[in-house]
Amino acid sequence: MHQQKAWHTISVAETLKFFKTGREGLPKEAAQKRLETYGENTLPRIKKAVTPLKIFLHQWESPLILLLVIAAVISFFVGDVVDAMVIIATAFLNALVGFVQEHKANRALLALKEFIQEWATVVRSGQQERARVETLVPGDILVLEAGDKVGADARVIRASELRIDEKVLTGESVPVHKNNGQLPETATLAERSNMCYRGTTVTSGTAHAVVVATGQYTEFGKIAQLLAETPDDATPLQVQITKLGRFLAGLVAALAVIVFVAGLLRGHSFAETFLISVAVAVAAVPEGLVISMTTILAIGMQKILKKNALVRRLVTAETLGSVSVIATDKTGTLTLGEMRVAEFHVDGFNFGSSTTTKLVPSLLGKVYPSIEMLWKVGLLCNNASLTHAARDPEAWKALGDSTEVALKRYVYESALPYQHWESGFEREDELAFTSERKYMAVVARAGFNRTLLVKGAPEVILKHVSRYFSNGRVKPFTKKEHEEWHERVETLGKQGLRLLACAFKEEYRDPELQERAIHGLVFVGIIALKDPLRKEVKEALEVTQRAGVRTIMITGDHPLTARAVGKELGLDVSAQDSVITGDVLNTLTPAALQHVVVKTNIFARVDPVHKIAILKALQANGEVVAMTGDGVNDAPALKGADIGVAVGSGTTIAKETADLILLDDNFKTIVAAVQEGRSIFETIKKEVLYMLANSFSEVILVVGALILGLPLPVLAIQILWVNLIVDSFPNIALAFEPGEREVMFEPPRARATKILDRNMKILVFIIGVVSDFALLWVMVWLSRRGVELVDLRSLMFTALAVNSLFFVFACRSFRRHILKKNIFENPFLLGAVGLGLGLMIMALYVPALQTVLHTTPLSWNGWFIAFSIAGVNIILIEIGKYVLIVKKQRIQGLSTNAQ
Repeated sequence: MHQQKAWHTISVAETLKFFKTGREGLPKEAAQKRLETYGENTLPRIKKAVTPLKIFLHQWESPLILLLVIAAVISFFVGDVVDAMVIIATAFLNALVGFVQEHKANRALLALKEFIQEWATVVRSGQQERARVETLVPGDILVLEAGDKVGADARVIRASELRIDEKVLTGESVPVHKNNGQLPETATLAERSNMCYRGTTVTSGTAHAVVVATGQYTEFGKIAQLLAETPDDATPLQVQITKLGRFLAGLVAALAVIVFVAGLLRGHSFAETFLISVAVAVAAVPEGLVISMTTILAIGMQKILKKNALVRRLVTAETLGSVSVIATDKTGTLTLGEMRVAEFHVDGFNFGSSTTTKLVPSLLGKVYPSIEMLWKVGLLCNNASLTHAARDPEAWKALGDSTEVALKRYVYESALPYQHWESGFEREDELAFTSERKYMAVVARAGFNRTLLVKGAPEVILKHVSRYFSNGRVKPFTKKEHEEWHERVETLGKQGLRLLACAFKEEYRDPELQERAIHGLVFVGIIALKDPLRKEVKEALEVTQRAGVRTIMITGDHPLTARAVGKELGLDVSAQDSVITGDVLNTLTPAALQHVVVKTNIFARVDPVHKIAILKALQANGEVVAMTGDGVNDAPALKGADIGVAVGSGTTIAKETADLILLDDNFKTIVAAVQEGRSIFETIKKEVLYMLANSFSEVILVVGALILGLPLPVLAIQILWVNLIVDSFPNIALAFEPGEREVMFEPPRARATKILDRNMKILVFIIGVVSDFALLWVMVWLSRRGVELVDLRSLMFTALAVNSLFFVFACRSFRRHILKKNIFENPFLLGAVGLGLGLMIMALYVPALQTVLHTTPLSWNGWFIAFSIAGVNIILIEIGKYVLIVKKQRIQGLSTNAQ
């Protein structure tokens, strides 16, 4: 279709001829017919947003939630209404928390539509008129001026000093100069200086352009289509929770059936056996696990927020810990996102950016006049406005081109007498910078003297100089000096610096400034600028490398600039193919790209489609990818990434699509969020160990009693009291456990890493067997001494609770034994254990609770037995933890350090 042609390669005349239009625009009747033919200029429809009801119902699809529902139904069926209500309340509370967290679901398309303006200025039947953007058709002539958002993709017909901010599409913050020339087919989106794209903003100048693409065929439309085609894959945690839920469901069902059959074989009645089976099922289901996980993730979100990152999806908080590759933008994330003076060269000397306060005659001697002249050109041949911000005297409020702002800022922060220059010179005339001219010139008057000041591309300025300024005098510019400066320009250019040459001509007498005056100039020197790295980035990269997380830089900038920044960051740029461009990516098959992304750390001059391709290649290699972005062009990649990271200063569409939003636009914040994500997964593992060990202890206690021919040692309601009431506070408090610094000295865990691994299963078994062996022995011993069943159950009930309350201290770390952890490091846990003990005392001594829970007051001997069993269990558990987990991790750590 014609809307997909490479219009940047076709001349203006051919384009107008193809669309049967001209500078007078389309006749109104023809425009109406084309609207009927091509349809409205609207973005493609994406599936409707999920309704709140569907979001709420989706919460009940979790296997762990379904387990709770099944347990509640069984409890209700056997007449335990209180048990059923407690379990259902737990399930409902968790579903409600999940609903609240996910209600702000994907509004990406809505945000994208809101981003586009509604009106455009067009020429139809020779008259300018305002038209709704939806009615624009191929062949319409757009009239563009400063402040407009472009309503459709268009080919420039004619332009006057036109600059367009295309950051939303290309990611680069510097406005692009536009013209009507022809370009090669290989020109990337960022290089198409003869095209205007929908949704971009005109920052200066005017233009007429012919519409060549509307609706889904615009670059915005293609992005919307990519967004629609990018699926929302399950996170590693969601996958593992599903597997854990299925495992527990199978285990509960198997245990219930085994107990039921065994009970019948031992001669128990059907009703009694069914009651025991229900008790086993209730014991096996860790009722508090789901809400504990939700709490851990919610608390993790708050911790990440304190580090200047906003998590938009609950499970994202944990997925951050799985990240193995961070694919990041350059501009604004690794760098400051604004141009700064890096160095300048005059009279055979070069000065770094840190010399601002030293630019005084007493320190610089003969070279000072050249420095003063260089910056006089930089300040006066400049249209930027720079003032101190009203609320913050240390900050600047800037208007104008970012390069000119950088020049003015450097002068203002230096010791140069800029106030004298600004007040002593009056600008009389100007030749504005254009992409064809590649320089800017002004005539400045001081008294009766008129001086021509010129700054621009070194390769252009050097062609028009015949003299140079040295030691305060004008000297001939010899061939040797020409060659030396050209060589210096080439060297600086390879470093990815943006270069400006400065020159002047004194006693300028022409009444009007014209291009023919730009000759016989006096060369002063060169100013080099760059978008500098953020101060914290190098340190953050060292942390990621130590943690086994690879960093890839993806930018729309020039390959030389990308290579220079990569080198400064410490990325490997030694190989010839260490920087891959979009042109090269276009030639690669998916299989070839999978091979390339293994070793290439920098991608330059990329388009939105390239980002998606890079992302898919990384994921096909098994990587868990966090990808940053700020523009509309980044939205599909942000959605497809395992973790989409938008910068806070980015577009609404990027933020609505992302999983994580950087409030300070800082790469270091991503690293901090990854560290918190790893800590969250460890906390979840601790929580799972704690909950399942307690549940397994309860199961073994019930099953062991059945095997030994003993009565039911604890009732279902008592198990629920321990799991949902007594243990719930330590469960939540464990979520506040501070992360351990060692998490960032280990490689990323694999996507398939299980929450409940083999060693943890063994530990759960050991805990259950050890604690219940003692409990069953005590039960047999006391029953033979004639202790009443209700008193025995009260003791078993108390022992289970006390054991779980003290066992939580052993779960605080997988790396250190219990005495190595500061008990006051988590005050919430101390309070939670104290509260749990208080609730147990109430269960035993408050008459109303005694009736509901079927308990009797416990003697001092009973309390002594309960605490003794808990103490012995802790010692044995710590031994098992050391053998199975701590020792293994230390060996792995030594191995990693050796490598």
